[in-house]
Amino acid sequence: MVKGVAGTLLQQIMSVGYYAARAVRTPLAAAAALLLAACGLPTIPFLEPPVAVSDSDVEIEFEHDTTNDIEEFRGYELYYRFYPATTDGEDQWRNHNDAILDSPRSPNPNRLTARGYRRIRDAQDRGSPLIQAADIRGESFLVRMMFPFDPDDDPPNQIDEPDAIAMFEDRFVRLRRGPQINEADGQTPKRFFPVETDPANGVYAADDNDITTALGNVSPEDLRDVFEVEGGLFIAVYGLAYGRTTDFERFYSVPVLLGRDIALIQN
Repeated sequence: MVKGVAGTLLQQIMSVGYYAARAVRTPLAAAAALLLAACGLPTIPFLEPPVAVSDSDVEIEFEHDTTNDIEEFRGYELYYRFYPATTDGEDQWRNHNDAILDSPRSPNPNRLTARGYRRIRDAQDRGSPLIQAADIRGESFLVRMMFPFDPDDDPPNQIDEPDAIAMFEDRFVRLRRGPQINEADGQTPKRFFPVETDPANGVYAADDNDITTALGNVSPEDLRDVFEVEGGLFIAVYGLAYGRTTDFERFYSVPVLLGRDIALIQN
């Protein structure tokens, strides 16, 4: 077999193991790895996804699974998408969620990106993964994401124009939206406040393509209704464990829903 076929075969075997009982999943994955290794074929380690803990209107939390205490583990990647806070938006998210979590799940972000999800970026480091945790992979730790970040909260405000952050251990990461950049300097990543509104003057700005994905090509009048009548936008966030093989090939766990936040609007 060629390398790509072997990798696909291993992922299929692991997907079967994932939907078996958790007690037998690891032995199944190990047996699959040994089988392919015995045939002289390249193997890809198995990663557990992050463990969702809780979410609220302003926070999402997940735990690191210490089963990922392997050399290839690098950390976690997060993907987001905006939805209108309407019945139609809720139905659309539920349909997407069903498809993303449908069996068998593939250990990669393809089902997310196929439905308009974008990778959350670190404003100061555009590399992968977002949550870099290879050096603490054997420890239990909690990642706390805040949308938006409250500068009066703990830790104290140490960054300019805080918006959304992830905190874990004694670290924090400035969360910024996918590939969008501000037009002013052509470099600064977009903040998670998706819309700056000035209702008194009839200003409703939605020029970012990830908002367009959520709302479609709406008129200024329709956009006003989205934020004044229909409740604005909510965001859904999914997470995957991220790894690199010895030859630097990236691989992932299956995606899991970490939570949703409401009304990301800056007035």
